[in-house]
Amino acid sequence: MHSDADKRKAKMRHLVSLTHGAAVICLQEVHGTGEEIMLALTRFVRGWHVFAAPGPSGGAAGCAILVSKTIAPERDSVVHSPEPNGRAQRIEIVGENSSSVVWNVHNY
Repeated sequence: MHSDADKRKAKMRHLVSLTHGAAVICLQEVHGTGEEIMLALTRFVRGWHVFAAPGPSGGAAGCAILVSKTIAPERDSVVHSPEPNGRAQRIEIVGENSSSVVWNVHNY
């Protein structure tokens, strides 16, 4: 997350604009602790589940995957597997008759 509040808000507004019509969004270079990433993204991107894979220091790396609640109404239907270095993460969206896997890999 950007340390400058105005720049952070501008980035979040842009992110919100990208959510229209999307089902899954992968983000990279999402700096911050897991808690900071979750708080910032859930505050701005409502109607989405947020899955974070923070970098080891909070100041580098970090990934996040956003999953629209229109395709996964319950958070429990998404299995999240983050890599400990904050450079990759995997989700599996489990449906009644099928499932989908999404990887988010950054400078790996």
